[in-house]
Amino acid sequence: MQMKAWLEKYPNILHLDSTFKVNIENYQLYICMAQNANLKGVPVSYCLMNSGNKDNLEFFYAAMRDLNDLQQTQVIMVDKDLTNIDILQHFFDKARMLLCVFHVLKYLKSRVHELRIPLTNRMNIMKNIRRLLYDNDQMSAIYLKEVKTESEGTDFYQYFETNWLSCCEMWQTKHRKNLFNFDTDTNNHLERFNRTLKDHILPKMHISECVVKLILAVDDARTEEMNTYISLKQKICDSNDSTLVQRFGSQLINKAIDLLRKQNDELKQKHYSIEELEDNSWKIGQKDEEKNRFITSSIIHRDSFEDLLFCDCDYFLQNQLPCRHMIFLFDRLDDEKLDQANGIHEIVSINKRWLKATVDYYLNEIAHYDSILSSNTQYNITQMATKKNNILSSNEKYNIIKPTLDLLTARITQYGTDEFRYHVNFLNIVLDLINVNKHKELYIYAINLKKDDTKQPDCETERELITNSSDDIKQESPVEQAIINNEEKIEKHQEINIKLNALEQEHEMKLCKEQEKVLPNLQLKREEAGKNEDQSLSTQKLVLSYSPVINPRGRPRGKASFVSYKQKDNKTAQDKNKKRIYNHVSPDLKTYKHKRNKKVESVSDVYDNAMWLTDLHIHLFFELLQKQFPNINGLCGPAQIHLYTSSLENSIFIFNANNNHWLTIANLDSDNVWKVYDSLSYPKESLVKFFQDILPGEERVTLSFENVQQQVGGNDCGLFALCFATSLCYNEIPSSLFYDQKSLRHHYVNCIENSKIERFPSKSKRGSTRNNCKLVDLYLN
Repeated sequence: MQMKAWLEKYPNILHLDSTFKVNIENYQLYICMAQNANLKGVPVSYCLMNSGNKDNLEFFYAAMRDLNDLQQTQVIMVDKDLTNIDILQHFFDKARMLLCVFHVLKYLKSRVHELRIPLTNRMNIMKNIRRLLYDNDQMSAIYLKEVKTESEGTDFYQYFETNWLSCCEMWQTKHRKNLFNFDTDTNNHLERFNRTLKDHILPKMHISECVVKLILAVDDARTEEMNTYISLKQKICDSNDSTLVQRFGSQLINKAIDLLRKQNDELKQKHYSIEELEDNSWKIGQKDEEKNRFITSSIIHRDSFEDLLFCDCDYFLQNQLPCRHMIFLFDRLDDEKLDQANGIHEIVSINKRWLKATVDYYLNEIAHYDSILSSNTQYNITQMATKKNNILSSNEKYNIIKPTLDLLTARITQYGTDEFRYHVNFLNIVLDLINVNKHKELYIYAINLKKDDTKQPDCETERELITNSSDDIKQESPVEQAIINNEEKIEKHQEINIKLNALEQEHEMKLCKEQEKVLPNLQLKREEAGKNEDQSLSTQKLVLSYSPVINPRGRPRGKASFVSYKQKDNKTAQDKNKKRIYNHVSPDLKTYKHKRNKKVESVSDVYDNAMWLTDLHIHLFFELLQKQFPNINGLCGPAQIHLYTSSLENSIFIFNANNNHWLTIANLDSDNVWKVYDSLSYPKESLVKFFQDILPGEERVTLSFENVQQQVGGNDCGLFALCFATSLCYNEIPSSLFYDQKSLRHHYVNCIENSKIERFPSKSKRGSTRNNCKLVDLYLN
């Protein structure tokens, strides 16, 4: 319903496009988007289809037509898909089809770079195409001639003339200045929304999961729209605003007020003049006083049929809001020149999208203006702040549900049996002892429970107390009952501590008695052993220690059994060394594989496009890379760089600059020039820490910043750093390669899972293969 409401309220311009990789079934997602009152993109229609063929597109647009009124749409922005455009013209017969300028340049650029002509000619062709795109018809013929000259010897001009000049009204900006499109020339609203979707919708999701995320995206867009309205509602018009804003500000949304204020600010920066041409027609613009002629001007006329003011400037036609020329007219024109029967509020017309209330009429049709203005509608709003659909962690979910569970436990305990309450208290005590790692106390408490079970009078007394207090508990609230339970728990803990202290004292007394009995026997055995001359145990020493062996049945149970063992003085050094080696032996192969498999399982989060690579991800990759290329030095985890003491020749490192960016540093040549491979071009000062760690005492180092591929977005710097390091290990030049950024994460996970590093997907750069590096000196002190 929210999407339908958006389409009914903002039908003026629609953006249409498709995106891929939003579900595991590889269905395409077609999105139709409108611009809301804040000129932000909001989705008004979705369609998941297996392919964008004619039948599927007709089904999509027919469903939109059956559920909505498509006759109000004036502009549709698409890319150059001829099948889609033909179908759209059938269903949106009153709308103008416009091509996204970004896609136009993208398609033409790819076609131009396929031409087998010099690079200079190709660059000149693109330069003239851009000029032709934004030209106002004065220089179009010259630009076309330049394109034809530069593409001589190819069939490009014929292609351009057939496929693009024949539909120039769809992509040249001069043909869309009089359209109600809010000066929008691209599908950036839709592209931005698609990027947001792909942050939450993973390619491994099924269609059902994808649909749930799409619905949540609509809720988030609605929440953002509401928060924007709430945060701007308290704006008050001041004396610097124009007459138009002061009189109509209470009825307009804040985006419209901002646009009007920008027009008023532009009016203050320039000197405008007014000249009355005829009745109800004025010429307004900048005037050359010496020559007494207008430099730039626009004509404002008052329509005799509708009795409304209109201006021929681009701003008024594109936004349907009063422009700076109208504001100047309202501020400077005397009331005597206007018909006294028609006030200003009766000759101004704006589109209904700029009104606060959802109405079906224009501002000039509102009656009782004084009563509307006096009601001060700016403050008639409920101040409620909504939140987006955030994905909660396990701890956040636990913190949210814990108070409810506590109340539920108190309620169950209140109406439970005596036996149930007894077991609940027992479980709470056991849980507390486990949480604080008091395992010995827990062991003694468990033994003590058997002794307590034999004391029936105590249990009966406790049951009587609980039974007598049950009537009082019923009268209390669940929260008070929870507090009482906590107090009882504390008292129970105090009783347990008292019992534990008594048991420890009793246990120490038993140990002393046992020691007194054992020591004389051991002394006798020692004397007998000393009389035997054939034995070599005359210098044996007696060592007593505790062992965690549980006492056998029939013996009193304590902390641990008292065990004695003998250490021989005449053992050889070889035996001692063997014993030492045995104690420090490394884990076996099974333990190593188990630990590595646990680490490998932890890299599955790399599939998330918003995930940054950590030290662990780099370390796991370098561990495999070092096995495959043992001749390469370095290749240590980023956390171990400051401990690295091996050779720096033929070495590769990955360094974390400013704790927020990964880059690759290599020293593979013999001229002591360190090469830096950076996908975001960070400043050289961020590398000082790295060279201070590996080159202590050095004052200066020479760096070569290589001209490598720059990443799109801010989340894949770690992947690009691994790409550069891998290419260097395979004796490739990273600056001559163009990596497929979309497939880097899947390739990384595959390498870790298969325990083998392969080349990242890439292709050679076109054009000149010369490496344009930048040599700089970095001072470390």
